[in-house]
Amino acid sequence: MLADGSSAGPKLWNIFRGEFAWVGNRPLTKAQAALLSNDFERLWLNTSVGLVSLADVRGCIDSLNDESRAHASFYAVQHHWTFDLSILASALFDAVFGAGMEPVDEKEELPVSLQPSVVKEKA
Repeated sequence: MLADGSSAGPKLWNIFRGEFAWVGNRPLTKAQAALLSNDFERLWLNTSVGLVSLADVRGCIDSLNDESRAHASFYAVQHHWTFDLSILASALFDAVFGAGMEPVDEKEELPVSLQPSVVKEKA
């Protein structure tokens, strides 16, 4: 069973048929894709659908929250086989050792410096 409660069987078959990749962005329905409101968010659609996503290994549970949209867009821009390999290695490590990414502390430093106007404050 996968984290979303589904079986890996059909998804592995989709990889074999070339419909899914091992690593990519989460699949979206047409209704979910319509909710992507700007060019940055629509980058999600520029990569293949994957069995494992960057958002999965970063601990994002909600598939359409701001964090998941940012991970999907970042993955679309940084897509490279070495990045895919690191995401897959993280997912395998988490699966084998039962370790998952801890939720990020809100007071923790961001990995890159962003303009204050870019960072959305929580109400």
